[in-house]
Amino acid sequence: MKQDSLHIMGVGDFVMAGDTYTAPADNAYSARMFSKSGHYPHLEEPEPFIATLERFLLHRRA
Repeated sequence: MKQDSLHIMGVGDFVMAGDTYTAPADNAYSARMFSKSGHYPHLEEPEPFIATLERFLLHRRA
């Protein structure tokens, strides 16, 4: 079973190594790096975070 997934992280996230992360080659996988965030992009960049999440939820494959 394939399922769309979205990986969201901040470039400055020292916990999840956001500055060195490489996405897997999978067409059901998408990633968004937030350049002004650390571990909490939903708090540090709320508007682009919400826009990214809405775009993913509204446009994923059925």
